[in-house]
Amino acid sequence: MIYIQANGDVTKKDEDIINQPSHYANGTDNFECIDMMTAVFGREHMQYYCLQTAFKYIWRMGNKDSLEDDARKAEWFLKRYKTYIMGEEKKQLKSIYDVLHDTLEHKAGDFLLDL
Repeated sequence: MIYIQANGDVTKKDEDIINQPSHYANGTDNFECIDMMTAVFGREHMQYYCLQTAFKYIWRMGNKDSLEDDARKAEWFLKRYKTYIMGEEKKQLKSIYDVLHDTLEHKAGDFLLDL
């Protein structure tokens, strides 16, 4: 099955549009954009990026993409955020994570996998 998104992009059903969308891979090298961003900007900056992006998906949930897609994208970025947390930053940023996670769970609990 093929999906045509609002922007005209075509997605095949067997493509994982949440965890590994093909439009974020770099040609034949197959590097993920987020991995290259981490290499360029560093883990600390990426922590904030992931929180901000999760916030964005929670904020717009169901208004652009489907509620389920937005929930899973937010969940993906919250999981990625957790992989970046280190040392003292964990204490400061954990509360932000908890607020976003609770909001996500409240708005789309049925679609969540397991954070």
